[in-house]
Amino acid sequence: MAASVSPPTFDPLDPAFVADPRPAYHRVRAHAPIAWSEEKRAWIVTGHPEYLAIARDPRFSMNMKDWEHYDPSVAPENDRLRRLNENSMSMSMDKHDRIRKIVNVAFRPRSVAKLLPLIERTLDELVEPCRPTGRIDLVADVAGPFPTRVISRMIGIEPNSAREGRFKELADDVIAVFSPLLSGVERRRAEASQEELLKLIDQVILEHEGVARDDLLSMLLEAESDGKSLSRDELISLVYVLILGGTETTANSFVLGVLEMLRNPDQLELFRTRPELRSSAVMELLRTQFPGFFITRYATEDVEVAGIAIGRGQGLLVSVHAANCDPRVFPDPDRLDITRDGRELQEVFGSGRHFCLGANLARLELSAAYAKVFDTLPNLRLAVPESELRYHENVAVRSLEALPLEFSS
Repeated sequence: MAASVSPPTFDPLDPAFVADPRPAYHRVRAHAPIAWSEEKRAWIVTGHPEYLAIARDPRFSMNMKDWEHYDPSVAPENDRLRRLNENSMSMSMDKHDRIRKIVNVAFRPRSVAKLLPLIERTLDELVEPCRPTGRIDLVADVAGPFPTRVISRMIGIEPNSAREGRFKELADDVIAVFSPLLSGVERRRAEASQEELLKLIDQVILEHEGVARDDLLSMLLEAESDGKSLSRDELISLVYVLILGGTETTANSFVLGVLEMLRNPDQLELFRTRPELRSSAVMELLRTQFPGFFITRYATEDVEVAGIAIGRGQGLLVSVHAANCDPRVFPDPDRLDITRDGRELQEVFGSGRHFCLGANLARLELSAAYAKVFDTLPNLRLAVPESELRYHENVAVRSLEALPLEFSS
């Protein structure tokens, strides 16, 4: 049953909360790791065991249509956009499993490792022009364009072309379409960008058909599971999922991770001197500085989790960041420790059927990006006091407006 007293409240736009939400998460979790919030009309989930139980239970859906308060007016009027959004964010479990079998081959570590030269070339393009100045804005100069360029080149878009530039502009726009807080004008702009991006992806797929290329899109076009290949809509949805989950999240994780390392010079020294710790460093930085606030889930039937009865149609706001700072699982959870046991970190990218398909790609991108910055920019430091850093007002993710850095040129 619901707790009689709502959990402590927090304002996701409060600058103090955005800069470090962990104190608020700890207060909410101390009240109850699953607690009903009348204010948000949803269960707030901040505990790690509870998060895993929900992530692994197929009775919890990603589809907003399963929410008891669903408002059909927020869905796009365009039928194809509506199908695209539903395919991308809330595939049925059977469909999700079939697609996963196909894309697992493309995203297994051995396949993704082949992308390292592309990733490193992209980082060189972005970082090296800043070297003579001894200054770099990690957001504008590197993190912003980096993951989108990698994805556009993975699907065969020409490097440094006008189409690559437009791809990034559209990718930046469409990420906002799932926010319920958009104004009508903002939503129409995001949906217009979706339509244009859809046409661009369609055109790129058409150019790949019947032409052998050594890129991700060609691999997905040729892949099959149980004798079935991906449909055109499924292929478009997968590229779209890469954009949604592999651009802003990777960029913000990188920026927040660099800032966290600069706060912890002892850990930065370990990163530089003990290469065997770099894989765990990527995961530990994601654990302590995860950029997302909440993921949403909806109960498709009555479910009990950790002794709490959750009714059919009720929504859940699940904080992956809070779960990964749960002291029941992570001792001294707010401390950055890149030597932390890797087994504790295996759920950072999600769990169950919704484990992040692009996790291996994100790990490789982040590892290469940290290495580029920490290994090749000597005496790296903040160019302004940390108190002057500003975060975007965004209820979905934590993101810095800029991260100005200095280094010895």
